[in-house]
Amino acid sequence: MEIANPIYDVVFKYLMEDSKVAKIILSTLTDLDIIELEFLPQELSHFKVDDDKKLSKRYTVFNLSIYRLDFSARIKEKDGNQKLIIIEVQKSKFTNESMRFRKYLGKQYMNENLFEWAEDHAKNTFKSGIPILPIYFLGESFSEFSNYPVIHITRTVKDRYSNEVLSSKTKFIDALFHEGIIINIPALRKSRRDELEVLLSIFDQENRAQNHHIMNVKEIDFPEKFRPVIRRLQSATRKRKFGIL
Repeated sequence: MEIANPIYDVVFKYLMEDSKVAKIILSTLTDLDIIELEFLPQELSHFKVDDDKKLSKRYTVFNLSIYRLDFSARIKEKDGNQKLIIIEVQKSKFTNESMRFRKYLGKQYMNENLFEWAEDHAKNTFKSGIPILPIYFLGESFSEFSNYPVIHITRTVKDRYSNEVLSSKTKFIDALFHEGIIINIPALRKSRRDELEVLLSIFDQENRAQNHHIMNVKEIDFPEKFRPVIRRLQSATRKRKFGIL
């Protein structure tokens, strides 16, 4: 089966604009029970300047340094409580973009619209920043992590003296400290150890056809619950053929 290559930004955007597909991908990737998912329109892209010193308008991985999509997600926690978070997806071909990632993340923390009302122990209401979960899709491999397709950066709250791990469920910590996920795209070709790595194999560039915008996959290799993702990418190939995408 031919599917469009999601490493290209216009295809990635088309893939994630489908709320059902985005929910499948993000819930599998984060292992969160996402109840509601909303695409946030504040999409910011950073273009590289070409030889003519003009900004390119083509959405390809070759001339687009960073591509970003943001989502508001309401999740259900294991204790049954619901929580609102921002999932920030950034995609780049390079691993040396940390300052640009950091700058955008800083803007998100400064965004006064990303807050929710909370209560303290005295029932006084106050504004609390909505937790942010950044996810980075990287097309260039880390030499230190060349065998690891998905890397989780976790947050541990503990007592300094005893090393006792403490509960991190406080608005203060949630608003100021975050976890993160890195998808190391070049390492995907080496592993299919679980369902997440099977799903992420849609980014495995070993599956490219002669036309690098097209991937060859077998739908039967994917669990039924992931088929909407494959079919969305299949529909993208038809749109590209007719010049719609």
